[in-house]
Parts: sequence; structure tokens; C-alpha cells
Amino acid sequence: MADATANAIGVLLPYILIALAISILLGILRKRPEFAGIGCLGVLVLGALVALGQFIKAHSTVFIVVGLLIALVLLIVVISCWDEIKEKVSTEVDNAQYRAETKRELNRQIAINREETQFQPYTDFVGKVGELNIAASIDVACHRAGKHYRILQNVYVPRGGGTSEIDVLLLHETGIYVIESKNLSGSIYGENRYSQWLRYKRNEEIPDQFPNPVRQNEGHIKALCHFLNIQAGHIPVYSYIVFGNKANIEHVEPVPTANIMSLWSLESRMLNSLNLLDPIIPPETIDRWHFMLQRCVNVSDAVKKAHKDRTTQRFQRFS
Repeated sequence: MADATANAIGVLLPYILIALAISILLGILRKRPEFAGIGCLGVLVLGALVALGQFIKAHSTVFIVVGLLIALVLLIVVISCWDEIKEKVSTEVDNAQYRAETKRELNRQIAINREETQFQPYTDFVGKVGELNIAASIDVACHRAGKHYRILQNVYVPRGGGTSEIDVLLLHETGIYVIESKNLSGSIYGENRYSQWLRYKRNEEIPDQFPNPVRQNEGHIKALCHFLNIQAGHIPVYSYIVFGNKANIEHVEPVPTANIMSLWSLESRMLNSLNLLDPIIPPETIDRWHFMLQRCVNVSDAVKKAHKDRTTQRFQRFS
């Protein structure tokens, strides 16, 4: 080993000295000492690789025998676990195809909404895109979890002479998931004790106000449970507040009764919850609820406008 290493160093020594001289010269001329450090590090790595090659060349028989043994062990492992490997690969391929189909459908829906909202405020279109992204992420997570589920969007649940709009609703064997979408950008500041939260846009000192989404979702959940005749505590209902990926939610106070997160983490966190929780709702009940809620999705434009006007008035009253 010593002879092989000495031989490798002897061969590379002139090149090492030249490379070191060039790197140091560059560091002096450019007044950038890190150039010299990077050059020295690169030369050391190169020398180590050559020395390793010389060592392998000098002990080729040993490496060949060890390599064959490793290959034999790997072959035995692959053969013994072939069914599991094939199933896992098939599942990953299926998930990838499903994810691609979901993305295509999402892009199609975004294009449709862009056409439908071309004469409406830009915020309406942004909100619809956020809801579509959330629904797509949840759909992928539910597909991977492999249990019975139904997803609804823009559910106008009757409430006190008006309606309560749920952005995205997941009916799953493990429970009911009520998602409030906030596709906002900027830094978000919020605590549950305040009725209004703040959003600071980049390079703007005066923040925008928006209703506390945790309290909003509590109202949605209450209206939904009343509509479905669900008594408190009998069926698990989970509150999710999902912000857009351009929002900084580091300044949002954690709330025990709600899951507050960014869109990028929704799929993984949702999948983790669906895998950990035990099924509690029969598929027949999920389908019955889905049928009941269909009339809350297919509402008239007059109902949507009345809801929007009531929401605007309520926000102005608290602002």
C-alpha cells in the first residue's frame, strides 16, 4: 500500500505544485484568498482519488472477490424481496401517473377559471387557483392513503338565514376535514385572540387586514355539523388553514384547534394524518353526506352574490 501511494504521489507531485502555484497566484492577483483555498482543496481531492486508484490497482484481487460477494448478496436480496420491490415500484409509478393526471386537470380548471373571471377582480381568480391547488394536493394524498373519500369545493352551507362557504371539504373514513384557503403573499401576522390578522406586502409599511381564518373555519365547522346533524365529539372534524407558498407564516401563533400550514407541506402532512388515524366513518355514510352536500355546491349566482355581500359587510364592520 505504501509503495502504491508513494508512486501515485510521485506521479502527481509536479501537477500538484503547479496547481497550488496557480491558485495562490490567482488569490493574490484577484485579492480573493478563497480562490487559493478552493484550488488547494481541489488538488487534495484529486490526489486522494489518484492514491485510492493506485491502492485498488495494487490489490485488485481482493477488490474483485469482495465485489463479487457484494454482488451475490445484492442478487439474493433482490430475488427474496422481488415481489415487494415490484409492488413498490408499481405503486410509485401509479402515484406519479395520478399526480400527472391531477396536474393536467388542475391546469385545465385554472384555464377555465381564468376565462370565467377575466372580468372579475384579480383576487377572485387568485382565490380560485389556491382552492384548486389545495384540492389537487388533498386528492393525491387521499389516493396514496388508499381509503374511501369525497372532496368538495366551494360548499355554501346554510347558516342563520345566510350561508357559510367552505373552500375545500374532505369527507374521509378517518374524519371530516374543513379547509380554509388563504392564497396570500407577504408576511402574515396573526393570533387567535384577534378578530383580524395582518398581511404585510413586500416594500409596503401599511398592512392589509383580513378576517381571522381560524375563527372563520370554526364557523364553517359549526354550520356543517348542524347541516349534517353531527353531534359534537361523535365524529372527528379537523380544521386546516392553508396559506399560499408565497406567504411567510413564521409570525402566526400556533393554535391547538387548527392546523396552520403552507400549501407546499399540505400533501405530506395530510398523508401522514390519514395513515396514522383509524377509519371511523363507513363509506356509505361518506357517500350519503356527499349526496346531501351536492345541493350546497350547485347553488345559484344569487346565493353566491348574497354570501359575498354579507361577507364584505361583516369585514367592513370589523375593520
